[in-house]
Amino acid sequence: MLNCEWNNIIVHIDMDAFFAQIEERDQPWLKGKPVIIGGLPGQRGVASTCNYQARKYGVHAGMPLWECQRLCPNGVFIRTQGGKYSFVSIQVLGVLRKFCDEVKMASIDEAYMDMTNHRRLFSDLQNMGEAIKRGVWEKVKLTCSVGIAPNKYVAKMCVGENKPDGVTVMSLDEYRKKFAPRPVSALIGVGESTEKSLNRLGISTVGQLQNFPEKILKALFGIYGPRLKEMANGEYQGTVSNPYGKAREDKSMGHERTFSEDVNDGETIISTLLRLSGKAARRLRQGNYQGKRVTLKLRYSDFTTFTHQTSLNYFTNDEGEIFREAVKCWEEAYSVGKAVRLIGVRVSQLRKTADSYSTFQGDLFKGRTALKKNLVLKAADAIRDKYGEGVLYYGGVG
Repeated sequence: MLNCEWNNIIVHIDMDAFFAQIEERDQPWLKGKPVIIGGLPGQRGVASTCNYQARKYGVHAGMPLWECQRLCPNGVFIRTQGGKYSFVSIQVLGVLRKFCDEVKMASIDEAYMDMTNHRRLFSDLQNMGEAIKRGVWEKVKLTCSVGIAPNKYVAKMCVGENKPDGVTVMSLDEYRKKFAPRPVSALIGVGESTEKSLNRLGISTVGQLQNFPEKILKALFGIYGPRLKEMANGEYQGTVSNPYGKAREDKSMGHERTFSEDVNDGETIISTLLRLSGKAARRLRQGNYQGKRVTLKLRYSDFTTFTHQTSLNYFTNDEGEIFREAVKCWEEAYSVGKAVRLIGVRVSQLRKTADSYSTFQGDLFKGRTALKKNLVLKAADAIRDKYGEGVLYYGGVG
């Protein structure tokens, strides 16, 4: 049985070069080559991620594609395959939930697990991390890195210490000693502006920030000042769950797409809205959510961005209903003739339901119809879970 005196055991999972690793898994010929995900050379846009071979050339996520090509002319450029990556992310989430109930996805490739109540299942924390890594590998054949600490912040800070494919266990004392000599910019949450402000105070390292008077920090940075010191000392208490053990409710769910070239073709826009609505609805059903408000996001070629929304008089997680509302918003908001750079669909005003397939409960006949329809959606979700996102698509408005 694990002998650990920590009050909390928080595990941070970070998939290694997630998008690139999926492409290497699915296309073995990419192994050993610098892979850059985000678009093709000559296209506008930025790299979503890249593998570790590409990083040796100085390429990193968020870098313009033209610069990636300049630094890494032999790189293999691949368009982002959002649906595939989302599907794998859902598979990883399923693995993590076999270890504990309290799992919080921080992004498509990161998650937090509160393993406090499951410590008796493992001989030590290193064994715990290896077991989680092994479970992910066996399911999706991808590596991940694991950070284990007494709180969420330190777990995220330490996960990068042994990337890729490593496990790092770090107590608060170990964290303070390890990070004390590093620059304050090493702290997650300290950006360039904050770093410069701290440097002007004579604070250049994490260790100096650990011992700096809190009153001065609060006077200069407001409520953020004490938090800076907490982060430096590993005492910042970002939590995975609330005191009652339930995950924080999501406020909205949606997807968006940036086109490789500006689009003003109505057919392309409508088909994109169909795909985005389907993705949003699937996320809602997976989380047992329903929503009432549908919001359309439009960004034109000149980067002006607008949103337009409509509200239903009932809750839904049906892609057909979400799609119809999204098209309505499009017809009302679109400036005819203008080229579109980005479009998105988001569902908000959510409610969590014990049974997400129980729309229209107040109307007997509508309730029966909705139940039958949602049983079909549930079956379609099961097929996608087994065979992949691309095997079934919603065909249009019925």
